[in-house]
Amino acid sequence: MSHDGGVAATTVFVSGHSYAPGTFSTETSLWNLSDGNRIATLEQFTVERDGKLFRAVDFNFWGVTFARDGKRFFATLSTGGTPYLIEGNVETKTAKVLHANVECPSLSPDNRRLVFKRMEKNRGWRLYMLDLDTMQESSLSAEARNIDDQVEWLDNANVLYSLSDSPDSSTPGENIWVLPVGGGSPKIFAAKASSASVVRQ
Repeated sequence: MSHDGGVAATTVFVSGHSYAPGTFSTETSLWNLSDGNRIATLEQFTVERDGKLFRAVDFNFWGVTFARDGKRFFATLSTGGTPYLIEGNVETKTAKVLHANVECPSLSPDNRRLVFKRMEKNRGWRLYMLDLDTMQESSLSAEARNIDDQVEWLDNANVLYSLSDSPDSSTPGENIWVLPVGGGSPKIFAAKASSASVVRQ
């Protein structure tokens, strides 16, 4: 949901879009919460890469995260086996490719950084951070476990995510963990909980 509560994004899995085995298809929609109407699906957006029109039949979108102005958003666009980070505009229904190998981005409250997950061979999902001013990325290597989740920013210094019980956890079951993005070890933030959502004024 956007910061002002005006727009929401939903993603659903859709069957019947492809004959290809072992693949999935999504439909990501933006909704006007003042009247309940759908603004558009991201498949209806005009996407550019390197200043040129970018389009393919296998486009899939997910992982929307909104900027504070309620108009800009970031999301994952997957095509040809590669997930890309896109920046979109709700009003103009346009988007542009910013970076490759980004899934489930989450925008910091100050709108300057994104934390996302990336699949690494023989290691599973790992968390990375992207500085939007410099487009430089860094690994959040203090968390070495498999994090298959879209993180939620607690504040500008910490992210939250869900993780099921692992051998180094003293609390069994799924827990919400907190990780300082500037360095520091992950700790349990809320035991026996999942799917954190932070509400800001």
